[in-house]
Amino acid sequence: MSRLLLAGTIIFAWTSASADPVETKIGYLRSTEPRASLSLLQIPAENNGIAGAQLATDDNNTTGKFLNQRFSLEDVRLGESDDAAAAA
Repeated sequence: MSRLLLAGTIIFAWTSASADPVETKIGYLRSTEPRASLSLLQIPAENNGIAGAQLATDDNNTTGKFLNQRFSLEDVRLGESDDAAAAA
């Protein structure tokens, strides 16, 4: 029984490693309007949200190497009259 389980595990690992990685695309939608600041000392960074999303994507790609997954991030800036549903 253990030989059959070992053979199944090896075959599963071999087929998983030989397949193309699964690609997951992540869209980051943001508006282009200016950000309000509370004071001169607390001005939000220009890349405040996208920097965190890029860091998370990089971390996921590090783990994804072992799971045969790949993640990509697309930054989309929306104007005041742009439709968010259409951009997604």
